Amino acid sequence: MKILKLLFFILLLLVNPSISFSEHPIDVQKNAHNKEYYKAMISFEKLPKQKANKDVLLSAAQSAWALSLPDTATTLFDKVLNDEKLTKDEKSKIYLYKGIIEFQEEKYSTAKIYAEKSLMLASKDEFKSPAYKLLGDSLFKLKQYSNAKSQYKKALSYASEEEKSNINYQLGVTCFYLGDFENSKNYFSKVSLDNEDAPFAIRLLIKIALEENDFSSLKKWLDVATSEFPDEFLDSYIEYAKIKLAINEKNKQVANKTLQEAMEKFPQSDPWINLAMASYEAFLWERN
Repeated sequence: MKILKLLFFILLLLVNPSISFSEHPIDVQKNAHNKEYYKAMISFEKLPKQKANKDVLLSAAQSAWALSLPDTATTLFDKVLNDEKLTKDEKSKIYLYKGIIEFQEEKYSTAKIYAEKSLMLASKDEFKSPAYKLLGDSLFKLKQYSNAKSQYKKALSYASEEEKSNINYQLGVTCFYLGDFENSKNYFSKVSLDNEDAPFAIRLLIKIALEENDFSSLKKWLDVATSEFPDEFLDSYIEYAKIKLAINEKNKQVANKTLQEAMEKFPQSDPWINLAMASYEAFLWERN
């Protein structure tokens, strides 16, 4: 492992010949702050170990994390935790970072433990909200949906306006898994359209509308989907939803046109196209 690590940093030197050979601690922090993570790690490796204070170690750990070196980042975060002068909030933040790393590595039980440790120490809302969300995310992955929901609600109570959309989305998904469609719709409707999760929220709103035969809502969300995210909804399920809406409106021309276009884009073996064809045939039978 040490040999591989050495080779990694030699490679960095070769591909970054402009890297400074300074050994001052501020170089690590400055490079990390400027998101020049390779340079930050090179500076850290050359720095005499006695000069590596908690701020330098933290910058190096965050740089290693950004470079997808989770083991190195975790080791450095652990070294920061050894500093007896750390405040509770500083420890809370580091446990949160370690928990996120474990979550990214799909070690959800361990991520849950670190989230709980972070919450035990946190006094600031800025740490509480992401820690509760990490705890909720971990429980969700462990399929403990009811417990996840309660943690997401706590996260929401401490969240900034910028954080609320992501938490509302996850609450919507969790309620969907619990079969609580009413609350699921409520949370999804609070996800802003500029949020990266908005298309997924709208897709589930379309699914709920179909499940409940709520064609007014189905029309609303299909309109939003096609106008706001035209490239995100080019699949057979959406074509099926459009055909079901046209059938409900007894619009034979639109239903037929949509079905013909869908059959040109997708194979007839597609399950949603099969369902669309069956629905259209039943519609024609009822009209006759």
